Amino acid sequence: MANFLIFGDDSPRALLLAQHLPQSGDHVWLAARQQPTFEPRRGVQLHWIQVDLHERGAGSLIANSFGSQALDVCIYDSQITQDTHGQHTDEQLTALRLTTAILCIQKLLPNLRQAASARILFVGPGPSALAEPTRARLGIRDVAHTLRDILRAHLIGVTCLYAADDFLADDSPASEARRRDLLTLVRCLISLSAYSAVQEVDLAQL
Repeated sequence: MANFLIFGDDSPRALLLAQHLPQSGDHVWLAARQQPTFEPRRGVQLHWIQVDLHERGAGSLIANSFGSQALDVCIYDSQITQDTHGQHTDEQLTALRLTTAILCIQKLLPNLRQAASARILFVGPGPSALAEPTRARLGIRDVAHTLRDILRAHLIGVTCLYAADDFLADDSPASEARRRDLLTLVRCLISLSAYSAVQEVDLAQL
């Protein structure tokens, strides 16, 4: 049995991971504004934490809602949905969400240390056609590097996974295959022993 915590508001990628990643007997906590409408896999217990990741105090609310049990897998998804725009740019929204994730992870360090092989996964934007990485990608990388240095002594792996999100709402065979590829890769990353970790990986479209 494993416990998952997924930050992602209502992004399709976070919902995909919450719906299909846990196995029978697992528990998954999804931090999102809207109550998820999907049915979890058979034998999986889904817990909804109603929260807006851009609001002050969201990290503490999530940590308190999770409680004192062990945390095996913590996933932060950077995908920004259209209805979260408004007065903020994508970069500002990503910074707000990352701040929430950092504050929450700090509070959940005792939970992570309880797990036999805890994993933290930051999912960021896919490879850009530009020479320079996006600000969102750089922000995620900086946060992951900092956490990696802090958590290495506790054998808690921190990975950055960069993946495009253009296939999430498409029902074509190619998009379905790419969704399976994403899930397969994430399962591989979180199944490593406590003595190994992948720091960064790009999941690129051919």
